[in-house]
Amino acid sequence: MMPCWRPVRMAAIALLFVFVLLLAGLLWYRVDYLQATYGRTVGCSDCFVGNVMIHDLTYLSVLLLLALIGFWLRPRVLSLPLRMVALAGLLLYALDIAVAQQFATRLRFGDVVVYGAQPEVIWKHLGNTGMLDPRAIAAAVAGLAFAVLFLLLPSIGDLRWRGFALLALLPVGGAVAGEVLHADPYVHNWALRNVLAVNLGSGVSRPYSAATVDRALAAAAPAEACSPGRGERLDLIVLILESWSPYQSALFGGLNDWTPRLDAIARDNAYYTDFRAAGFSTNEGLMGILVGMEFLSPTKRFFDLWPFETAWGMSRTLPGMLAVRGYRTSFLTSGNLAFSRKDRWLPQIGFDHVEGHDHPSYAGQPRLHFDAPPDAALYARALAHLDELGEGAPRLLVIENVSSHHPYIHPISRKRSAEAVFRYMDTTVGEFYEALRTRGFFEHGRLLIVSDHRAMVPIGAEELARFGPRGLSLVPAIWVGPGVPHAAVDVPFHQADILETVDRSTAERSCSPFGVRDMLAPAESRPRCLFHARGDDRDLIDVFCPQGEATVALAGDDSRVTAGDGFPSRLSAEILERIARYRIVGDARENAWRRAQGKP
Repeated sequence: MMPCWRPVRMAAIALLFVFVLLLAGLLWYRVDYLQATYGRTVGCSDCFVGNVMIHDLTYLSVLLLLALIGFWLRPRVLSLPLRMVALAGLLLYALDIAVAQQFATRLRFGDVVVYGAQPEVIWKHLGNTGMLDPRAIAAAVAGLAFAVLFLLLPSIGDLRWRGFALLALLPVGGAVAGEVLHADPYVHNWALRNVLAVNLGSGVSRPYSAATVDRALAAAAPAEACSPGRGERLDLIVLILESWSPYQSALFGGLNDWTPRLDAIARDNAYYTDFRAAGFSTNEGLMGILVGMEFLSPTKRFFDLWPFETAWGMSRTLPGMLAVRGYRTSFLTSGNLAFSRKDRWLPQIGFDHVEGHDHPSYAGQPRLHFDAPPDAALYARALAHLDELGEGAPRLLVIENVSSHHPYIHPISRKRSAEAVFRYMDTTVGEFYEALRTRGFFEHGRLLIVSDHRAMVPIGAEELARFGPRGLSLVPAIWVGPGVPHAAVDVPFHQADILETVDRSTAERSCSPFGVRDMLAPAESRPRCLFHARGDDRDLIDVFCPQGEATVALAGDDSRVTAGDGFPSRLSAEILERIARYRIVGDARENAWRRAQGKP
């Protein structure tokens, strides 16, 4: 029997060796990426090497130990599950590295549920953006072959207890060392922790106690303050630009000059130098702009999350509010609306007309991110849609561009360059603006140009020096049209204030718990605290108040203010209570809507 089984046994040993090499290679790649990204920021050549290894040592050692046991045990019913867990852990580790490199965040199980619900859309996105090139396909095929052999080959066979104990000594020692050793603290610790610790040690999903929930739900809603509205019936176009960030602009950030036409539009109108995004993703940007969401940090478990969590069944939304006031409401994007259930959410919040990548006018156009044609085609379609609507009742048209989505690939030349992509975005926006001006749109309409979130790339050293940590939440915004102040506005505003601004502009009387929050009347606007849910570490919410800035670490009843020197203690307690109530009420409202819709 031995001559027959010897090649199979050698193949099993070889697979184990390859598994070890893959673990070591991925660890080296992760260390190298983090060192190049964050080491450069802090000016340290090797700060993260040892720290990352300490964070990952237990995780990788356990994977290796599972693989060893899986190839040592003979009964298939015992060995196969262990090998499957080892392979799954390896895949999870690799995917986490890819997500961190591409999007400056970590792989979250909840994100897999939210964004992985349409695998066919993701697959086409990968193909359109060149991520499925021959090398990637060859690597995937090789990985699949490795996985099949890893699972199907029989155990090594005649390895005795003593030999196995010697082999297992290395991973067992590594696991113990990983628990005993302590990594140095670092402001970007979210990037250093291993992927399992990031997910299982999450404070954002820790529930509040029953007493806290009952107190929050029983508390009276914040008192509203009312002011006269302007009762305007101007057309409104909201142009939401993917990943538009201050560091790309000479005017807003002073670091790069990639958006000269947007900068010129800003200088001639009202532009906002202290404008905050609600979160780090497109969905959160849409929720902030269209339904006035302050931040998104639901207390749900990972696999209970779904797209646009807490923003279904809202009683007050931008399109719903304007529809009641006689507006015709449209949402146009060039992307695939099936992704993250956008095709269901947008009509639910009040849009009369919604269209995406499959509109007939895009036939024959080249496609990139999420099946989107180039932005120029989107703007041509938007102008045609305005013609279709004609004059009469006022129009709300929300446009979401796609061409500046990460990874940065020029939609025409296919050049991979962030500068080239944002220059293209800038050029096409400038042409769209000129087309509106030529048509006389600004005689009876306003244009809001705003970003959905800061670009999903790590904050650079210059950007950090200029803005500090608040650079993670800063995005540009421009208002154009009649009644717009022609100046730089340094009053702090938030994406949620767009709804408040439009409400006051179109209502005869406007009431809000924030008091006046009008981007078109900054001098009248009442100061308030602004919130931003972090994408790098989901446990953190940055808070920007007139009295100072702070960071809150979420952990249910144990949530606390972790940063903010000089932040008043009384205000800290108030902020924690406001955040708790906002999250609890949002979850309760969402749960009630799901039950009413017969959804689990």
